[in-house]
Amino acid sequence: MPAVVAGFFLRGRMAGKSTLSLSGERLPVTYDPNFVTPCGKTYAEIDAEQARTIAMANDALGSLRNLGCRWWVYSVSHCTLELVIGDPLARETNLVICLGGCDHITGPVDWEKQQLRVTLLDYDPSQRHVPRTFILQDDSVGFKAVGHVFGWRRDFDIHKHGSLYFRTYLGDTGDRGAAETPGG
Repeated sequence: MPAVVAGFFLRGRMAGKSTLSLSGERLPVTYDPNFVTPCGKTYAEIDAEQARTIAMANDALGSLRNLGCRWWVYSVSHCTLELVIGDPLARETNLVICLGGCDHITGPVDWEKQQLRVTLLDYDPSQRHVPRTFILQDDSVGFKAVGHVFGWRRDFDIHKHGSLYFRTYLGDTGDRGAAETPGG
């Protein structure tokens, strides 16, 4: 499972050091949930934190069902989609979602009364080098986005900061919302 950095799950990390055979191919690495990663957390702690983050994001999305959703930015070079639910200026309330490493996006770019939910596809813990897959979906309008990096922030002034993923402000540590990723 990806490491958590500032509320984003990064793709493609391995459990421990990988081993290369004489032919240069990567050999499987044994999964150890108690292995301490460079960020100081074990894989088991990261897995639990990721599950909490997705549950919190779905709870926040559920609390904003009466608000509309729109694409805010899509970066072709980074394959990154950002959505805003509610007011982009966060004058009332909003939720900004970032899905990076997008493989697939379909559906409208703007709709009322969002019914979004985030799910994580099952994975094999022994294949830690395989990126996780997150699905952001709203069946009520036929929206679906599939990617490998997920982050979110509540009550985030995306107009001021420009982006959740590509924050362009200088010297600002961010105005973190009340419901953000644990430890983020």
